[in-house]
Amino acid sequence: MEVQWKTKEQLGEYVMERLNHDPRQMSDKERNRMSERIRAKLKAGKKLSPEEIRFLQQTDPAAYMEYLRIRQMADSLKAQLKSARTKQEVNRIIAAALNSVSDKDPAKEYIIAAMNEVIKEFKASPEYKKLPDTDADLAKKKRKSQPKDTADQEEDFNPMDWSPLQEVIDELPTFDHPA
Repeated sequence: MEVQWKTKEQLGEYVMERLNHDPRQMSDKERNRMSERIRAKLKAGKKLSPEEIRFLQQTDPAAYMEYLRIRQMADSLKAQLKSARTKQEVNRIIAAALNSVSDKDPAKEYIIAAMNEVIKEFKASPEYKKLPDTDADLAKKKRKSQPKDTADQEEDFNPMDWSPLQEVIDELPTFDHPA
């Protein structure tokens, strides 16, 4: 029983140490290692862990703000891709997003990497695989999904054959009385 208590106590101390981990108390070597790991993740377009975000926020607020801007752009692209109706539209959205990044932007490399990561994830998703290739394919798919009866009725309707009076007459009750 006492062994379990010691294990729980050690676990609690470890958790508290990780939660209260202050980057200013880290050695220069640890800080450099963490900075390199963050930079490598950003170059790969990956999201940062909460611990890495906290480290960045405490040690380099400017880089933290840049990270938030990069994530916002990537999330915006992700939302646009999810709203696309065809693969052709997906390609247009991707081209527009990648072209919107300025060559003079100091974080261009990180932004492009984050966008490429979002694009790769989306193209591997089942949502993308279900999309029709072109707008013409989408129109064909819509036509196939429409019920045939309503389409035929709309084609057979002639406005010259219709009158409001005829509609009223059709609705009147009929009486069959033997003579």
